[in-house]
Order: sequence, then structure tokens, then C-alpha cells
Amino acid sequence: MTLDIPEMHTRKAGTYTVMAGNSKTSFTVLPDEPSAELSRIYTDHTEIPADGSQARITVRVQDRFGNPIHDSRIALLSSRSEDSVAVVNDVTDEEGTAVFLISSTKTGVSTLTA
Repeated sequence: MTLDIPEMHTRKAGTYTVMAGNSKTSFTVLPDEPSAELSRIYTDHTEIPADGSQARITVRVQDRFGNPIHDSRIALLSSRSEDSVAVVNDVTDEEGTAVFLISSTKTGVSTLTA
């Protein structure tokens, strides 16, 4: 028996169970590739003093359907060599998030890329 399930019903990653007559089967939908449009970088401070104080940076990685991408290693890069980036958790969790801390002892504007 073949059962066709339209794509619009399988965009959310997870395990699904299908029943057809007396038959029951399960299948798993995995997240798609990471989406630059839906993935984001968040911070708890948009400005920090140049005295070694830290800002927490959270990177959330999602696919084109909004599914979190978990178990992926993320690198956070600063546009300035004077910045210090410390890893809190560089492998995304079940929510698709990785966490870093950034600090500097020199003033300036940093652009972060993950």
C-alpha cells in the first residue's frame, strides 16, 4: 500500500504515525537545511563598556519552515580582532540555540556572524 502525504503536512519536523485501514506505521520528518532568513543572533546587551564586561549572544538556527536545527556546531565570529568570544555552548540544543559571551577592552563597533 502506498500513501501519499502532501508536503504541506510534513513541514514540521517530528515523528508522525499514519493509520490506513488496520495498518499503522510511523515516519520521521527531519529539519531542512538552515535558513539564513529565519535564523537569528540575539544579545542581552547592544552596548557594553570596554572594560571586559560581557554580553550574552544567543544564536538560534532554524530551517525554512521554522524548525529548530539541533546538534549543529556553531562558530561565532566578530569583525574585530580585539573582541573576545567565549563559548558557553557551541552545539545547538533542541530549540536550535547556541550561546556565547563576547567582551572587549577596546571601544568600537562589532559585527557578529554565525
